[in-house]
Amino acid sequence: MRKKDLPDKIRVCGKDYKVRYSNGKLTYKEKNGKRCKGNLFGFHQGNKGVIGIRLKNINEYNEPYSNDEITNTILHESLHGLSHRFDLGLTERQVYCLGVGVQALFKDNPKIYNLLK
Repeated sequence: MRKKDLPDKIRVCGKDYKVRYSNGKLTYKEKNGKRCKGNLFGFHQGNKGVIGIRLKNINEYNEPYSNDEITNTILHESLHGLSHRFDLGLTERQVYCLGVGVQALFKDNPKIYNLLK
């Protein structure tokens, strides 16, 4: 997936998020000021309106992630945005399962996805 094909902003139920992409490690500050970094696929900062997405695996080969992996990460972090927006308190496991499930639903049933256009 080419970076120019990826969204630079995402709107989640009326809240706009800037999307930052990285080929290396992602870092961000939590609300309490603690700096988080490491082998993250992505992150969501609702208070700052930022979603971060890593595009490459951090290993000796530095391989780019597949289109499905990048798409799933964008969907996953957007679901964190929904949880934040509606104060749902979804766990990481719940967000993961919803992301994988919704992505599979749309891939397996493109006519449903096309109804949203």
